[in-house]
Order: sequence, then C-alpha cells, then structure tokens
Amino acid sequence: MASPLRNSPVSFSHSTDVDSGSNSNLQYHFTDVAHSKDLVNALKFLRQDEDLCDIVLRVGGTNISAHKVVLSASSPYFKAMFTGGLSESRQNTVTLQELDEHAMETIVDFFYSGEMEISEDNVQELLPVACLLQVQSVQQACCEFLKRQLSSENCLGIVAFADRHNCAELVTESESFARQHFIDVVQNEEFMDISAKQLLRLLANDDLNILSEERVFEAALAWIKYDPDVRKESASEILNNVRFPLLSPEFLFDRVAAEEIIRSNRACSDLLLEAAKCLLLPKRRSQIHNQRVSPRRPTTVNHVMYAIGGMSRREASKSGEKYDPRERKWKTIGDMNICRWGAAVGALGPFLYICGGSDDASRLETVERFDPFTNVWVPSVPMSSSRNGVGVTAGNGRIYAIGGFDGSMPLNTAEYYDPKVGKWTEIARMNQCRFGVGCAVLNDMVYAVGGSDGTNLKTVERYDPDTNTWKMVASMSTARKQVGVATLGGFLYAIGGCDHGHRYDSVERYDPGKDQWVVVAPMSTPRSGCGVGVLDGFIYVVGGYDGTSYLSSVERYDPLSNEWHQAPPLSQPRDCVAVCVASCKRTFNKRLLDPSSGRTPAV
Repeated sequence: MASPLRNSPVSFSHSTDVDSGSNSNLQYHFTDVAHSKDLVNALKFLRQDEDLCDIVLRVGGTNISAHKVVLSASSPYFKAMFTGGLSESRQNTVTLQELDEHAMETIVDFFYSGEMEISEDNVQELLPVACLLQVQSVQQACCEFLKRQLSSENCLGIVAFADRHNCAELVTESESFARQHFIDVVQNEEFMDISAKQLLRLLANDDLNILSEERVFEAALAWIKYDPDVRKESASEILNNVRFPLLSPEFLFDRVAAEEIIRSNRACSDLLLEAAKCLLLPKRRSQIHNQRVSPRRPTTVNHVMYAIGGMSRREASKSGEKYDPRERKWKTIGDMNICRWGAAVGALGPFLYICGGSDDASRLETVERFDPFTNVWVPSVPMSSSRNGVGVTAGNGRIYAIGGFDGSMPLNTAEYYDPKVGKWTEIARMNQCRFGVGCAVLNDMVYAVGGSDGTNLKTVERYDPDTNTWKMVASMSTARKQVGVATLGGFLYAIGGCDHGHRYDSVERYDPGKDQWVVVAPMSTPRSGCGVGVLDGFIYVVGGYDGTSYLSSVERYDPLSNEWHQAPPLSQPRDCVAVCVASCKRTFNKRLLDPSSGRTPAV
C-alpha cells in the first residue's frame, strides 16, 4: 500500500532525546511548503469579498479596499502611516493625492498576488507610485523594463525620468546608452529639451561615441540656439565641455570664430583663444586642463567618405579620393581601371562597388570593386544592363542598381548584387523609367527619387524586399534629375538636382511616417550631379555642376541647426561623381565573401 504522505507538500524531520534512552521525547519539525502561497491566496479572496477589510484608499475617483496589515507588511510607506501613531492609523478611509489611480490599483493587487504586468502603457505611472510606497521589487522591475526599451529616441527622456525618481542605476544605464548612440540621439527632438545639467554630463564624458569633436561643438551650439534668451547664460559652461584644442585649425577659424555666441561671450572667446594658442604653441597643451586636450574614446568603427570618378575638366575621370572626418582631409586612392562619369557606388563593410556610368564612348554595365586595404580596384560581376545615370545604394547585404540609361532608352529595371553568391538578380520593375535617379535605403526599404523618363520627375517610389514590389509614395514639390539622396535621423533627403537646365540649391526632407515632404534650408551653391554621404550625423554634399562650372566644393548640413556650412573641398572638380561612406574595420565576415574577387576578403 502506497504511503498517503508520499505526494504531500509537507516535510518532516525528527530528533531523539538521547539522555532518556527512549523515544518518549521524539520530535518532528513540520514545514508546509505551500503555506505562503495559500496564505496569500486566502488574503486575496478575503479582499475580493471585502471581508475584514479595514481601510479604503481613495485615489482620484477610485476607492481601493484593503487590509492595513497587508499594506503595512508590503510597503514601508504604509507601515509608517498605520503603525507610527499618525492620524491615518485611526481612519477607515485615507485620501492619497496626485497619484495615478490605475497604478495604485495595480500595486495593491500586487501586494495580494506577487504578480503584475508592466508595459509601455503603465510603466511611467507605476514607477513613481512604487518609489513613493518604497516597494523596491516593483521599482527594480520597472527600471529593468525601461532598460530593455532604451532607444536613441527615448534614452534622454528616460534619463530625466529616472533622475526625478532617484533611480541611480537606470540613470547610469540610460546615459551610457546615450553616449554610445550620441550621433543618433542628437537627431531626435528630445535632445533639444534636455536640461543643461543633463547636457553637461553627456558632453563631459570621455566615452562620447563620436568620430570628431566637430559633432560635439555643433550639437552644443544647436542646443543653446534652440532657446537663446534662456540658454545663452549657460553657454560658457556648456561650451567649456567641448574640447576646442581637438578641433582643426580650419574649423576653429572658419566656423567657430564666426559664431556670434563665441564672439560676444568673453569666456567662450577665451576657449577659442586657448585653442589657438595650443595650435601655435603645442607646448601650451601641458598647461591646459587635461580633459580639454584628452581625445574621446569612441567605440564605433571609423567611417570614411569616398568620391570617385565623375567629369573633371571636360573629361571622365578614373581617380578617386577619400575623406576622414578625424583628419578633416581628402586623400587620393588608387585609380579605377576605366574612366566613369554618371556611375554610382555603394559599400558593404569597407568594400566599394562602383556600377555602370559612361566612359565617354559608351554606357557601361561593368562593375569594379575597391579593396581599401590593398588600394586596388578589381573587376566584379557585370550588371545585366548598361546603366548611365544609375542609382546605387546598399542595404540588406546587397548592392542595388536602379534605373539608368542604356544608350537608347531610360530604364525602369532594377537588380541587386549579392556578394555571397557572386551574381546579380533582377527584381520587380519600377512604376516609371528613371535615369539621373537618386537612391537610398531607409528602414530596410529602397527609395528611388526623381530622375527623368524623358521628362524630369518629382515622383518617388519605394521598394519592399520582402514582397518584391514597388509602391509610389508622396511626390516632391520639385522635379529633380541628377539629385543627391541621403537618409539621416529617420528621414530621406533630396538635395539639389536640375530641371530643364536649371540647377537647384533647394533641399526637401521626407518623413515616411507622415508620407510628407517638407522644405529645409537650401545649400549655398546650386548643384546637380553632386554626390551625397552621411558622416558623424552630418550630410555632406560633394562636387556637382552649378550650371557654369564643375565643382570641387563640399557643403555639410546639420539637421540640428538646419544650417549648411562649408567643408574641406575635393582635390579636383567632379560632376556626376559617385559618393558613398564605408567603414574602416578589417575583420573576417562570411556575409561579405565575394566570389567575383577571386579570394576571401578581410573585412
């Protein structure tokens, strides 16, 4: 016969009185392992039936019945209220002011169950109540939930929220995230709303993840200008955390010295003067506060921008150059095997793929691949069609080649190259033929912007790789052929271009959430055939044609201030130039194997 205790949730232990030499004093230690759960359940049922409830919490328009003993056992706040001789200890109803009633209900329910659901909808109400009631387990759970939700859009808001409620660990985690993703963080509206104290903590840190100190200066300046009447009083304190001696001489004298905030504020002028003396007299560095001359410690991979080929001095070029934002200089790279203008280029890791274009004699279907570690271009797999004025962009581990002109007609065809298999694959055709089209990837979607099908176009369409379909989206306000396109901060930018011989300096920005274009600040120079790249949170526009001359000039747009400023020029003019940004990291990556190169690349 089976023992009736075999499956019982109880345990026994025994001891014997050894002095008596008998079992008359045999004792059993009994533990009911289900007791705690049963007790909690019994209390929950008593509350549901309002049996023995001796307190009503009045929060907003809600009455919450409970037991003082349960509230006191669960919360130091309630323990002090009901056992500390306060008047509330003798009352049957207590009103709690300025608390969220749903959050209070959720936490009182938690006292009787040990369970709760935390979500984006209630965490901002739960945490303040948990902090007031000193329920540490709920505080920690809310903070853990918020840590998992951190993004470039919300991390600064979470810092401020956690700071208000003295959640030190969440403050630390959120600020670390903001430093790591600083470039993306400053693109969001909440950056302009942070306090001076919060901004100072960000800018003072050595671990700010930026490629150059210029991004720090521009971000700090934009924050001050957002509310100048109030914030100019703290301008010197804020700018004191920008490391002026790390800025290039050109940037210091052409950009920083031109700012009215710098010229009109003695303390800010002193920072500029200190940096100038440091440049002229390098030994002065040792006399400057150590932090202002210490380089940041970025963890991001450095990126450089390439400008390749194009028309230069009335002939197609096979040369190229690259720009490193840390050095603020353009340097030449190895020549392509053939001259190309009207080509376009995309990058996978550090490797470049330049596609199509024209060599003055014919339209090209050929592709070349650049290895920055050997400084050599090698032939890659050709496209299925010749494409001059092609749009090229990289995304999803692929190089997309879109539209163009094959010598007889504009194209609505598109294809992608996958380096893992070493071949081009055709995708669905666009709704319109487009040459001189601008392309970019945003949120894993490929956009084809403007161009011409014989008539210059203001239309835009979007390709979804998951469904292999193109869909028309909102049109630009202006028809643009040979338009530069870039994505930054969740927006798509259409820059310059031409229509019937007229070159544009205008710029439009597309918001995919609203399916809407808006006009932003114009460039200083009209440009068609310009190349566009994004570095350190800035949009660079490179070369092009202004209607009279091929251009070597470069401009840089900062969406924080909605302003364009001059950047270091190219070594030579380039119209219809191919531009892209690539990483400098060299590690092995199976995804970037390229059979067409004849070897396994080191990425």
